[in-house]
Amino acid sequence: MTSAQFESHEFVLVPLSPIHVGGGEEAKWLPEDYRLSGDRRFIERVSVRAVLSRLDPKLREDVIRKFDKDPQGFIRELQKRADGEEIVERISISPQSAEDIDLDGGGRGRQNEIDGFYRSGGRPTLPGSSLKGALRTAWLRDLWELKVRQADGRPPVKMPALAEWKRMPPKGRDSRAAKARELEQMLLDVASDEQATDTDPLRDLTVADAPLPAGATRIDKVVSWKKGRDGYGFDAGKMQMHRERLRAVLDGGEPPLIEITIGLRAEDVREWRARLAASRKAVPRRSVETAGRLLAALELQHAELWQRELEKFFEGGNGDRLRQALDVFKQFSRGGKDPEAALVRLGWASHAEAKSLAAVRRVERPQAKGDARFASEGSSRHVIDLNGHPMPFGWALLIRKDAWERKAPDAFLALPASRNAPVAATHTGAGRPAAGRGETVLGRQVLYAKGTKVLVGGEEAVLHEDVTRAHKPSEEIMADFGDGPEPVRVDEIEGPAE
Repeated sequence: MTSAQFESHEFVLVPLSPIHVGGGEEAKWLPEDYRLSGDRRFIERVSVRAVLSRLDPKLREDVIRKFDKDPQGFIRELQKRADGEEIVERISISPQSAEDIDLDGGGRGRQNEIDGFYRSGGRPTLPGSSLKGALRTAWLRDLWELKVRQADGRPPVKMPALAEWKRMPPKGRDSRAAKARELEQMLLDVASDEQATDTDPLRDLTVADAPLPAGATRIDKVVSWKKGRDGYGFDAGKMQMHRERLRAVLDGGEPPLIEITIGLRAEDVREWRARLAASRKAVPRRSVETAGRLLAALELQHAELWQRELEKFFEGGNGDRLRQALDVFKQFSRGGKDPEAALVRLGWASHAEAKSLAAVRRVERPQAKGDARFASEGSSRHVIDLNGHPMPFGWALLIRKDAWERKAPDAFLALPASRNAPVAATHTGAGRPAAGRGETVLGRQVLYAKGTKVLVGGEEAVLHEDVTRAHKPSEEIMADFGDGPEPVRVDEIEGPAE
């Protein structure tokens, strides 16, 4: 840190899985912003203005004349002429994305739109705010556990049950936002008035922006990972997503290493500031004292999320690659009094679970209706399909730089062999021998027709297939709770919702 008030602590961030931090509208690239390289392995971001200025006046006039008749053709012609410094940047792209972006299309929908990584000064950069957000949540979790210990195991506050939570207004007095803010103020011990910012202990923590190494990113196609009749699998859906993301351990080979600098307010400054508090100057009443405590808080927050991720979404062979990736770094101590490393999840698709506290988690699912709108966890993930292996977003290890220099692994994972990609089958009859059922007498006796709203565990769901008297109670059918079809047992259907 440049400020004498802060002590610098150096870390290495190792991406375990792809990480994407968006750059807003400026980082949404349409066909006029790029071209595919001749070998289709890269996109090349072209400065059309630079190409146009290089052309001799007559040729420039001829090219501009085409603009009104064929704007896309005008852009294409200039892109084809680009060379040397007119090519601003070359970014690796996967074969799937290269095929999908359809550079000859007209830019309709998202088919040829690419979401780039956040940039600062034209260079891909991990913004410090992204990591600081994860540190803030982890610190709140640490303070929650401290309060529980001080209260002999009792939670420091009682949050409304899910059923009550969904009935609360989103904003205003007695709203969900107000309740969440009240919890945060209590844990951080901040003032509830205009002095809230001055008394926030996270003012004692700074995280610098971290430029990414050259070649650290690649553009990939993103798909959904949803639960079908036979378990979780890939669901490409109709909407295409192509995102520039950090390469990771899961990809195979050596991952990019990102140098992270975290600043903590110096102890003598905190002591001096405490004396000011006696004169009623607004200062934080708590402090983030050590980097070790921060690492321990990160691990406390994220280790159980990692385990739950494997148990729910990536069990068995679907999670083998994830387990192998973390095992590469087993020599680093995590948790305890003097940790060397910690799991962390950040960026896009790190999901609400990573941004909330387990004991009071209320995950909002905007597309769901009724009681299903809020849940204790989500039901799907965004992933990249790597030879049939799902790669979720956001996972990384934050490792003390001194520990990395002593214990860095000698080898990483190889590129995984291809495996049969599991698919989230949602069509009627998938996964069970139902042929001919509709031909039987019982099969023609429909209890609930496809499209009917029913109650399942008190939640509304829309059936994606008929339920007939031929179905056994233990059989599964597909129903949509608002965020995609998933299997439910026939005997779990309580009746029509209306």
